[in-house]
Amino acid sequence: MADWARRGRAINTDGAHSRASTASTTASRADRKRLEHVDRRVLRRVDVCSGPLGRGAYGIVWKGVERRGKRRVVALKKCFDAFASSSDARRTYREASYLLRLRGHVNIVALRHVIESKSGNDVYLVFEYMETDLEAVVRANLLEDVHKRYVAYQLLKALIYLHSAGVIHRDVKPSNLLLNSNGHMKLGDFGSDRGVPSCGGAFTSSIRLVFVRRGPGWSLF
Repeated sequence: MADWARRGRAINTDGAHSRASTASTTASRADRKRLEHVDRRVLRRVDVCSGPLGRGAYGIVWKGVERRGKRRVVALKKCFDAFASSSDARRTYREASYLLRLRGHVNIVALRHVIESKSGNDVYLVFEYMETDLEAVVRANLLEDVHKRYVAYQLLKALIYLHSAGVIHRDVKPSNLLLNSNGHMKLGDFGSDRGVPSCGGAFTSSIRLVFVRRGPGWSLF
């Protein structure tokens, strides 16, 4: 299991389309550079070790090392334009607040710091570092039966803990099950969480579709 690791544009050069494509690529690069910029006040606390480890609709993640104390290896997540809309602000707030409330469980990723950018537009979350996730491990076909059972056991422990606290995750999927080289699993990405209404009430009408692919290596059980 020590070799568990994260795995993984065509340019059209035809006439006017090429010029349009080049302009679009330049704009895309400028936008990417802006999104990948790390605020100085964050760099005073975390040394970024490499390029982005992953990107999503709401943020970018880097590997880093704390500059103070024990110099622990961490994962730095930039929630860009975190307050661009009320829904984005709520998502960022939910992720940070629930992780701080639920910290301490061995199967839930630990949030170490919350840092606001100087501009106030972005929020940086500093997590404990996990080497990979279940999706990457499944795609690399590294799971044996004993690993599947162990990951499933740890996931159930995390969910029982969440549900006993009146919280539902709502986005359990392989890419949110974080793993290290000895198979230890921690549940991450708490931006879709909700507290269970104590006196009835209703959740948002929107739902998230989850596609389950069955086949060799994909079934946990």
